[in-house]
Amino acid sequence: ICLDNINIAASENCDYKVNGTELDPTVTGCTIRTLTYTLTGATEGTGINSLAGVRLNKDTTYVTWTVNGETSCRSRIMVVDKTPPVITCPSSQIRYTDINSCRYTVENMRIKELGINNVTDNCRIQKIFANLSGATTGDDPFAPELTLSIGVTTIKWTAIDSSGNIGTCNFQFTVIDTTPLIT
Repeated sequence: ICLDNINIAASENCDYKVNGTELDPTVTGCTIRTLTYTLTGATEGTGINSLAGVRLNKDTTYVTWTVNGETSCRSRIMVVDKTPPVITCPSSQIRYTDINSCRYTVENMRIKELGINNVTDNCRIQKIFANLSGATTGDDPFAPELTLSIGVTTIKWTAIDSSGNIGTCNFQFTVIDTTPLIT
């Protein structure tokens, strides 16, 4: 008797290592001379007796079990990534307006001021993007030059992995007006 339609959470390595005989079939009846398996799909390979210690790749793997040379049953095992990306933003920042201006300009040389410190995922990052709200709004802090208005702008970074899991972080970028008042 085969286990079928099994969903297992992916590990930190974006795969799953079979623990003991947890995914092996229950075989009853006549004397068993040989028990073999063939893996197809996300993981490919062959083996004998047990899946113990086998690493199954993310996505669907089919296991065909053969007892004494005759196909006995087939299992479908789905290794699913449920872990969202971990994204780390810089601490909130304060900057002063450019000379004789009511804005602060982030040029290419200073673009790291808006960047993220770190992004990690157990599988693969598919997309990273930002959204600006508050004093300055927009969606592209990687433009060749970005001008931030006086006040507080919240920068929200979002990372999406290859399984659609989402991780976010945000920080505030405050621009203070240093233009002298004319009286």
